[in-house]
Amino acid sequence: MMGDYDSDKEDMIVLAVTIAAVAASHYYVNYILKEPCRNSKLTGKEYIAELVNGNPVQMCENLRMNKHVFQKLCDILRMEGSLRDTRGVDVDEQVAIFLYAIGHDERNRIVKERYQHFGETISRHFNTVLDVVVSLAPKFWQPVKSDTPNEILNDPRFFPYFKVKIVITCCIIHNYIRRENKNDWLFSEMEEDDSEDEDEKNQVQIQGAGGTSRISQRESII
Repeated sequence: MMGDYDSDKEDMIVLAVTIAAVAASHYYVNYILKEPCRNSKLTGKEYIAELVNGNPVQMCENLRMNKHVFQKLCDILRMEGSLRDTRGVDVDEQVAIFLYAIGHDERNRIVKERYQHFGETISRHFNTVLDVVVSLAPKFWQPVKSDTPNEILNDPRFFPYFKVKIVITCCIIHNYIRRENKNDWLFSEMEEDDSEDEDEKNQVQIQGAGGTSRISQRESII
């Protein structure tokens, strides 16, 4: 009996020491070490300034549009969409956060590290810009007349299929860039790729026609 008591006592001591060690480690990491996770040398605002004033290629690669198109978009959203600076994030940075997220299909975790803000801040500004852009849809995008019955359009059960704000916004941004910068580098690359695909398709069709002709000649000889 005494041996069992001593064994249980040892187990309790070991458990208590382990818990104390874990608690001490947690306290050290969170309250003494205090190493921040968002520790880039550039704030979000400084990062935007670097993009706008830096190499044009870097601007296009990060925000998918050049400097003057970006700045004009910010002006439009500010003047016509009532987008406003907040205490910690101005309009330019809000728009950049939004463009970076949809342009690269990035998660909140990546965007918050890039712009040095909390995830809640990133989500709030993303949704604010999203709503403003969608509200300006008629300015950039005229949807094709729909033949969808009103019974479907007005049924809340079908809303997920018609109120996809992200899809609408991507169309709006696409049309805006097309209008403001007809020689956009990304669209030019896509058109070149499409042209190459069409050339390959035509070549295959020609080769196919040649093969059919040879088969006909062979059968006529036989």
